[in-house]
Amino acid sequence: MKTETREERLAKLRSWHARCAREGKSRLLSEVCAQYGYSRKHAIKLLRGSLPKRGKRRRGATLRYEPICEVVERIWQAAEQVCGKRLAAA
Repeated sequence: MKTETREERLAKLRSWHARCAREGKSRLLSEVCAQYGYSRKHAIKLLRGSLPKRGKRRRGATLRYEPICEVVERIWQAAEQVCGKRLAAA
């Protein structure tokens, strides 16, 4: 008998979660929390499938100053690593 991995089990639970009414979702959520030890918020995100995949995309603002990045970093280091407002003045 083959045992399911956590990801396989969660995939099945996601499909059940999508088809359940509100009371069924609550029971299913309680079951997942008890079985895996997740908090309710984390379990909700897992069952919705809304957790971002790790390493897929870079977070934060896009790099606008790529050509002058080295120069800005040198100025920042010379100014003793000041915040952005004060760096603009430097």
